[in-house]
Amino acid sequence: MAPETTAPTSNPVMPQAPRAAPTGSMLGSTEATTLIHDGVVRASPTDHAQIIASLPAGTAVTVASAAIHNKSGDWYFVKNASVTGWINVLALQP
Repeated sequence: MAPETTAPTSNPVMPQAPRAAPTGSMLGSTEATTLIHDGVVRASPTDHAQIIASLPAGTAVTVASAAIHNKSGDWYFVKNASVTGWINVLALQP
């Protein structure tokens, strides 16, 4: 009789390079953070999108998406009590 073999129960996950801010996995979750620098909230994740608001450093926001990367940089969808939109990751990094 041949020895029993078992197939792996899940596919291995390849590690990804961590982003500087915010920390943790963003897929399917939200994360509260504070702007390190002044930030511009835009209607879409590009430098040319309509400006919705300017937020000063120290503003608390909730990051509600994984980062979007395009030629304008890395962007997160953020929200707080007064605004919802896209902000460049540079506003969240030290």
